[in-house]
Amino acid sequence: MTDGGELDVRVPLVGWQVPNRFGGFLPIFAMMAFGEFGDKTQLVTISLATQYAAYPTAIWTGEMLAIVPISVANAYFFHRFSHAFNLRKAHFAGAAVFLFFAADFAASVFLGVSLWETGVDALAGVV
Repeated sequence: MTDGGELDVRVPLVGWQVPNRFGGFLPIFAMMAFGEFGDKTQLVTISLATQYAAYPTAIWTGEMLAIVPISVANAYFFHRFSHAFNLRKAHFAGAAVFLFFAADFAASVFLGVSLWETGVDALAGVV
């Protein structure tokens, strides 16, 4: 933040200043767009590209038609509502989820019992 309450956002490596009207939205959009690379959809895209090598433009277009709207929606949502929740509580909730999965993994390794797998199996049996 600058003294006037405006964001001072700069493009990495080149140092260009982002206009304040895009100050919160653009970094979040870029984070979501680039964060999508390397996930499971990329692996699916790679496998489709190897299977259907004659249609690389169609595969890339389909991938982008899926990723860009989701990235825009995520960026808009977080730009619009990020002030509405307590960041400290969100960090504690995230830490609790990671601790649960760490404890569940340890229990499955040492005791042979996983609460998560038991719950998922029970839910799958109901559905």
